[in-house]
Amino acid sequence: MRSLNYKTFRRAIFSAYALIAAVFCMALIYLGEKEISKSRSYAENERTYVEMLLSCRNSLNLTEKSLHAFSAAPNPEKSLELNEKILALKKQLSSLSDYDSRRRPTDTRLFAELEESISLLISASRALSDDISSNGVSRNILISEDMNEIAKCLESVGDGTQKLMRKDLDRVEIWQRQSFYFFNRMQYLLVIFFVLTTVFSVIASFLFSRALKNSLKKLSDGTREIRDGRFNYRFDKIQNDEIGQVMLDFNTMATQIEQQSENILNANRELQEAQKQKDSFLSNMSHELRTPLNSIIGFSELITQRAETLSPEKNRGYAKRILSSAEHLLELISNLLEITKLDAGMLKTSFSNFDLGPCISEAVEMLRPMAELKTLALSASIHGTMPVSGDRQLLRQVFVNLLDNAVKFTEQGNITVSTSADGNEYRIDIADTGIGISDENQKAIFKDFQRAETGLTSNYKGTGIGLTLSKRLIEMHKGRIIVSGKLNEGSVFSIFIPIIKERI
Repeated sequence: MRSLNYKTFRRAIFSAYALIAAVFCMALIYLGEKEISKSRSYAENERTYVEMLLSCRNSLNLTEKSLHAFSAAPNPEKSLELNEKILALKKQLSSLSDYDSRRRPTDTRLFAELEESISLLISASRALSDDISSNGVSRNILISEDMNEIAKCLESVGDGTQKLMRKDLDRVEIWQRQSFYFFNRMQYLLVIFFVLTTVFSVIASFLFSRALKNSLKKLSDGTREIRDGRFNYRFDKIQNDEIGQVMLDFNTMATQIEQQSENILNANRELQEAQKQKDSFLSNMSHELRTPLNSIIGFSELITQRAETLSPEKNRGYAKRILSSAEHLLELISNLLEITKLDAGMLKTSFSNFDLGPCISEAVEMLRPMAELKTLALSASIHGTMPVSGDRQLLRQVFVNLLDNAVKFTEQGNITVSTSADGNEYRIDIADTGIGISDENQKAIFKDFQRAETGLTSNYKGTGIGLTLSKRLIEMHKGRIIVSGKLNEGSVFSIFIPIIKERI
């Protein structure tokens, strides 16, 4: 099943439910208003009809009273009054007939009978008026017959109005039944509405739960992928809803976990590499420390055991070797201590503004005797005044370390020191024609406990501490150091130190 957008799905459900409810309510309102309008119209018509019918009955009663009054004392005046009552009754019945003709259904037959009775009544009333004015022998008999005819007609009219009353009551009863039917129909509509909404809700809940179950299954599958170590798992085709937001957060979390896992793996690799370098450093350091100590111990034993037989020249030679070994041992220990102080932030420095040129010259002169012993040409080209800010002793130590390495790893040729201004910094190049450095080792020689291990370097003393210390000291002065060159073709160490604008 295609993954649903829950936000759209909910909106569709609510919209459909609202539409159904609105249509149903509008239908109820329409039917109710229609029924109420019909009821109001029927009630008004019924009230008018009943009032007119009661008026006819009242007029009929007055006519009957007038007939009784005429019967008690027949005379032309009473006859005239009776005729007026009969005409008034006819008028009332005519109005009632006209009103009834506008109703549905009409009582045509009953009103036809009433009109016939009224016509007979008027004829009898006229005959009575004629007979009351005559003086014949049969006058009283004719008056009596006319009165009987009028009484029969009035009785017929009374029966007709009574039938109209019963017929109207039947209509009212029918209307009541129709009203009850309407309200019963409304109840059925309400039941149907609730049934439809219930079915709609059940179907919508089923679809929603099924879609939600599928999405939760996808989330569960994703968490299992991450749990099993497949950190590159990501959700795609993410929709714009709450579940989609959870999937986006999941992707973000997976990315962070993947990055952290990669960082941990890199850190482990670096730790393993550092451990290897540390082991190699300790091996080299133990060898480097053991060599001068063995020399010191050996020559000391010779001097002690053969003091009486050794000549002064040999004693001096042995003493020089002891001194040289002790100085080498002191240099190793000093470098280790300085690196330790740098790591702990305890190295004492004395920064000031000074000219770097004389500092470089001093380092060159310190290494010149060693270069001359190996018949190496050592030269320096200083670029005028070089104002810098830093610790003069530490920077001189850097140049001494680099020149010492250049002399150590160069068997023939020359070593040159040159300086130049490069933008906002001074550049000091120390170039030699020694064994050189491979591209691979150029990236590693400045790392802690790292030494360029090749067949060419195995014959030279050293632990690699000097380059590590030099790099850190230059960086402490906000500078940098790089190396270039090729194996067997010499190397160039370039130092960059910021220029200051102040005069020395």
